[in-house]
Amino acid sequence: MRGVRYFHLQTNIQPIQQFSKPVHESRTTNHSSMSQIRTSLTKLFSRHRIVIWTDAKQEQRAEFENLALESVEKLEIQNNEFGLKYRILRQEAGQKFLLYRHGSEPAFRDNWLLDVELAYGRFSADLLTMRLTELGLSPIEYEALITDHGDFFSDEERCARLQKLRPKEASVDGVRLKMVAVCAGVEDQLDYILEALLNELAEGSETGTNETKFSTIQQFGLEPFLWARVSRQYGYPAQSTATATPTVTPTVRDFALTLFQNAFQSALDLGESNQKGRQMGAKDYVNVNVKENEGTVDKSSLPLHPDAIVFLKRWKDNRHTQSAFRILSADFAEILQIQQALEACTYRDVIDLDIFEQIDRKILPELVQDVANRVITAGATTQIIRERRQSHWHQNYHHEYETIAHGARFLEQLASVDLTITSLNITSLNITSLTEGIEQYSQQWYKLDQLYRGVIYHYSQSGQVSLLGPLRDEVENRYSNSYLLPLNDRWQQSVDAATHWRAPGIQAQQDFYRDQVLPFLQRDKKVFVIISDAMRYEIGQELAQRMRQEDRFEASVAPALTMLPSYTQLGMAALLPHSRIEIDDKGAITLDGQSPQGTENRKKILSQQVKAPTNALQAEEFLEMKRDESRALFSQHDVVYIYHNRIDAVGDQRDSEERTCEAVNQALDELVKLIKKAVGANVTNFLVTADHGFIYQHNRIDESEYAAQKPSGQQILSTNRRYVLGQGLKATSSFKHFTAAAVGIQSDLEMLIPKSINRLRVRGAGSRYVHGGASLQEVVIPIVQINKSRHSDITQVEVNIISSGNNIISTGQLSIAFYQTEPVTDKIQPRLLRAGLYTQEGQLISDQHQLTFDLASTESREREVRVQFVLTKAAEAANGQEVLLTLEEPVAGTSRHTEYKSARYTLRRSFTSDFDF
Repeated sequence: MRGVRYFHLQTNIQPIQQFSKPVHESRTTNHSSMSQIRTSLTKLFSRHRIVIWTDAKQEQRAEFENLALESVEKLEIQNNEFGLKYRILRQEAGQKFLLYRHGSEPAFRDNWLLDVELAYGRFSADLLTMRLTELGLSPIEYEALITDHGDFFSDEERCARLQKLRPKEASVDGVRLKMVAVCAGVEDQLDYILEALLNELAEGSETGTNETKFSTIQQFGLEPFLWARVSRQYGYPAQSTATATPTVTPTVRDFALTLFQNAFQSALDLGESNQKGRQMGAKDYVNVNVKENEGTVDKSSLPLHPDAIVFLKRWKDNRHTQSAFRILSADFAEILQIQQALEACTYRDVIDLDIFEQIDRKILPELVQDVANRVITAGATTQIIRERRQSHWHQNYHHEYETIAHGARFLEQLASVDLTITSLNITSLNITSLTEGIEQYSQQWYKLDQLYRGVIYHYSQSGQVSLLGPLRDEVENRYSNSYLLPLNDRWQQSVDAATHWRAPGIQAQQDFYRDQVLPFLQRDKKVFVIISDAMRYEIGQELAQRMRQEDRFEASVAPALTMLPSYTQLGMAALLPHSRIEIDDKGAITLDGQSPQGTENRKKILSQQVKAPTNALQAEEFLEMKRDESRALFSQHDVVYIYHNRIDAVGDQRDSEERTCEAVNQALDELVKLIKKAVGANVTNFLVTADHGFIYQHNRIDESEYAAQKPSGQQILSTNRRYVLGQGLKATSSFKHFTAAAVGIQSDLEMLIPKSINRLRVRGAGSRYVHGGASLQEVVIPIVQINKSRHSDITQVEVNIISSGNNIISTGQLSIAFYQTEPVTDKIQPRLLRAGLYTQEGQLISDQHQLTFDLASTESREREVRVQFVLTKAAEAANGQEVLLTLEEPVAGTSRHTEYKSARYTLRRSFTSDFDF
């Protein structure tokens, strides 16, 4: 039997006759088709020296005869193959030839020029063959593409898109995949194609539009090929174990439904049991409750290959396709009755799942109850919430989770502090003086105010009154009755014992300029002073923490004791340079005879009292300055006072006081912005303080929190929620009496301060946000000192891969422990990493995990994070080889990643247990 013949050199060959006359009369040449032929052949000769033109019915003889291509010689095949081969391959090896063959094509075994056709180019003037030829695909080798999908090549634009995918060296199925990709409008990877089809399915679910991409794939007969590839890659469509034939008619919707069901069922490991009478678990529930006529998934086939889970995860986490994922997730959650399935388990069983939003709706109410009932520790709560932060749906429930996190920490922190006041245990708080009370508050107790504020802020932002109500009520009750009231009742004893309003060792507000500002001038340094109205101590601590987290910033906080009464006009005056503070019969404040009311008056006082150049302005005015203006401000002045008012402007109004916690967050953002803008104007030294603090309780005030007695005396000049000014005032069990002189004011006025946190009834005033009194929250203010250095001082935590000693991967999953070497602090910040298993050539063979190492625990065991990796089908090619577990970190401002650390493993396993081949 003869195969493909290759010529041998001979000396007695006959001369080859050049084509000179057609066998049939030439027909009229169509100029349009002639141009197409010329273009196609020109492209072919740009790649090949020899092209064979096949024309079975001699329909293109006229075109061949009239064709003239530069540097190309035309020859006809007329039973002269051997001589042709010798001439074109040996005698004129540098010449380009166009060989014309008419009539029936010889069989492969009888085709002496078959090797030439396969090595060079083949051409046919029919449209489909020309298109195939232009793509650089041999019509012999790729004939099945025309037979099965001829209509695809009828459109020049489709062929142009296919050409861009460079199918030159692809197999027939490789070209088919690229054709499917052209129909889907994506790159030629199966994952990209399926993502495009799922996105189209989701869009159609929303708009009712047709699946045009999938319809195009069907139109060109590519659907069977697509599902064959999907079956090989992911195990879909399912095969019946009994008949080994497909049990479903594959569709994009059914594939998507199977994908979601498979991921839920695979991840929800409740522990199967065949014991009779056991309670049905959620994993069973989702298997048997697909709604009738919705999807035809063969339950016996689940789960799909591990690649399917990896694909769904990647599609879910892609920010460009999140909208489509959410649409289908909501649709399939109803079909699969996920809500009913989740009722059969506890929230702890689904902590790691996030493919349905119902999972978060399952976790949240049960976690709220556990925290409110204190059956879960704050540490465990934090860990759960930390894991949920990686969830797809976390952004929808950020405030709900943060409410729970703050609430858990508040309740645990409160339990660790003995604030109980009973007749038998009156000294349990150990407050023996004003100084001791302020020191303990500024070291520990302020954190409860901070956590309470966090609960109220996030609760208010969430809008979930019913969901978070049990926890908020518990926190509110404990804050008021187990912290705020008993703490200030005990503190009141020190206040009652005070004859003068001073706390030795604690900064006095009226000495602020002398003790804090003047030292900068004495050292020839400039200073930027920010006075934020009502920034109580716990807010100053948060500001300092925020600034320390910024690169090249240092911040420290010290407590100061405000003047009494703790209200704006007096507090603002006390922070300015002065010799004496006076108050008249109407309550107006003067400094050395001058009014400090308003920015212009304060500017005058600064200029008169300070030898160096000074200025004062409102925060809004400074923020509106251009860069040159702000630089000029600080180059021309040594001391600048900036007045900021956000908290008091909102809280001290009856109609807006419920937004106090929101105003605090806004104030902190504005203060950071102020400081950074000032740094841009070459400021390096900052002092941030306040005129007073405040008490805030989110619930409406109970009758018991109003003073039991009304103020009385010879003359009452002014009454506020938290103080009374007058003359001849009487001290009672409800009020602490001070003379003006006792609090450092030159006047014959007297004042009454309601004890503890009690309010006075004042018509038209708010009652939840109050200040003016002597509670710790009102009179302890922060002095935040911030400095900007020239050297970077921010680092990130280090992360190690913990090796088990046996680095052999023998199963389809790999559990790896990562260790964060130190706790996160203000200056040691979290590290974001991406983890995955790769071959030596860099091919990903597992799912990827986005990991945030932000653990603040000082316990080393609590900084260990374990991650489960699922191997994909691509891992089969690396069996028996070393693979790399690689940690990568993002490159700031780009979508790229760079390697952080890696560890080597040997892949040694049987894949037949995971994949059906």
